[in-house]
Amino acid sequence: MSDEKTVVNVNIEMELDPDARGKNIKVNPTTARAGKICKIRFNSSRAFSIQFKGISPLEQAYIQSNGKEPIDVNVHAAAQPGVYSYVCALYDEGKIHLDSACPSIIIDW
Repeated sequence: MSDEKTVVNVNIEMELDPDARGKNIKVNPTTARAGKICKIRFNSSRAFSIQFKGISPLEQAYIQSNGKEPIDVNVHAAAQPGVYSYVCALYDEGKIHLDSACPSIIIDW
């Protein structure tokens, strides 16, 4: 039996929003679905941090990266099925951009 986990990718990027006259954080996919045998891979080309609003379904409640390499975090073995919301901060051109309404991570298998 293999110890490899299914990888669920979450990409976090900054994009220009001419209507808002600024920049927005874009998270893809809009909803990440995972199970207890998964790891979530957070990718970004910029430094970022993530904090769950309540209980984290992952083995780490706070995730941070310099943006040079993806960060892999395992789904916690005791994670309950549910919808987990998080906040993301992204560092861009000397400024910190905060998105308090990032898409959710759903643990359902």
